[in-house]
Amino acid sequence: MIGGNAMSQYLLGVDNGGTMTKASIFDSQGAEIATVGKRLVTLAPAPGYTERNLDEVWEANCQVIREVIEKSGIDPRDIRGIGLTGYGNGLCLVDEAGNPVCNGIVSSDNRGQELVNEARRTNLEEKIFSLNHQGLWSAQTSTLLAWVHRNDKETLDKARWFLSIKDFIRMKLTGEAYSDITEASSAGLLNIHTLEYDRELFALLGLENYFHLAPPCLGCCDKGGEVTAVAAALTGLAQGTPVTGSMFDVNAGMLASGILDSSTLCLIAGTWSINEYLVDGLYYGYNESTNAVSKAFLPGYYLVEESTPTSASNFEWFLEQFLEPDRPELGKGPLYDECNRLVDSISPEESDIVFVPYLFSSATHPDAKACFFNLTSYSTRAHVIRAIYEGVVFSSMFHVKRLMTDGRTFERARLSGGLTNSPVWTQMMADVLQMPIDVLQASELSAQGVCIAAGIGCGLFTDYASATEGMVKVKKTYYPNPERREIYRKKFAAYEKAQAALDFFHS
Repeated sequence: MIGGNAMSQYLLGVDNGGTMTKASIFDSQGAEIATVGKRLVTLAPAPGYTERNLDEVWEANCQVIREVIEKSGIDPRDIRGIGLTGYGNGLCLVDEAGNPVCNGIVSSDNRGQELVNEARRTNLEEKIFSLNHQGLWSAQTSTLLAWVHRNDKETLDKARWFLSIKDFIRMKLTGEAYSDITEASSAGLLNIHTLEYDRELFALLGLENYFHLAPPCLGCCDKGGEVTAVAAALTGLAQGTPVTGSMFDVNAGMLASGILDSSTLCLIAGTWSINEYLVDGLYYGYNESTNAVSKAFLPGYYLVEESTPTSASNFEWFLEQFLEPDRPELGKGPLYDECNRLVDSISPEESDIVFVPYLFSSATHPDAKACFFNLTSYSTRAHVIRAIYEGVVFSSMFHVKRLMTDGRTFERARLSGGLTNSPVWTQMMADVLQMPIDVLQASELSAQGVCIAAGIGCGLFTDYASATEGMVKVKKTYYPNPERREIYRKKFAAYEKAQAALDFFHS
């Protein structure tokens, strides 16, 4: 750290997630000074579509930034740098001035699935994977651009830039269009070998005439503009505050977990089940048929990832549809506590209900949907809720198993996301994976991750090692119960049979 009184220097992280926009202020010691969040309105104009009005998203960002500054009580001039993160991929099309030319498409959108299926039938995906180590998925930026080109070329022709959600916010704050290396390498149009946008990738998707829409690509700690006078008036930030941190949220969560080598598994359980690790160099030992590989925040490292929206958001749906309406006098907090008590009231061997958490998307067959197996008249609310908890954990285990197909093992895992608010659920994750699980002290890890990058970019820290040493703190470690190893091994085997049954049902 350099210069000044450490306690009077702050960093702002803004995280535009799948359901919420949040702004968090951290001090240089890693303390979370204040956080403000706002739930965003999601639009579904057609089946499988997930969109947001980008003007409303910008207004929500302005609101949470104003409110977090007010809540923190700090002078905005003491904010040394701003970091930006958000859900990866999706699509924001904007004009030269940064104004949206259509609604933003969120990363849970499924309109591109038929294009993905077509690419698999014709072996196009194999050609794409050889260049980007990503392949295609329905809400990937490259897929969505190809979909818009086929279905709404007039809108695409109005655009000057394609941006991620965080980079849309950057352009509104600074007036400048940029992406960063972690985001670009996951969006499908960057060559993983050269780390540059690849004209062949554009051409394979029929986008050869739209290469100019790609924004310049920065490093995660590079300066990407300063807050303009207009944005300062709307947000309460000081004009000229630099945006010096930027990365895809899966990288931000890993950085805020203090993971700087390949020994520790990173798990993020929120809207998505994100399971990932770092590897020092691009090699071919991982499972090439399933693992996505992108550039990591750490120089020389790559991020190997298995992710689907099959995590705690499935439980949120159950809570909102079946528990909240019956108990309107209770807030979510007491309902969560009650669910934890119910799950803890029965042992894992007392219930053989299997829940496959495919409410929002599938991790196996593209058409598979969520379902329960083995419900009987004996089944109680406690059995069903335990099955949902287990299904979310088994989904993570499914991905981790695929990450370990090269014989790789991990000493421990670090877990973040909504699941960590439940000690019962977190212990279940340790018992299923049979490895120690560290939970971090900060509640907003993605925001903290880009604050770390912003701190390096503005000179508050010298490098990732010194920054994480000061800012990352473990709150609690959960150790696996060896007596449950065999119980959960058998239950996970039943879960895999349920997945196979869905493959048969949808074939």
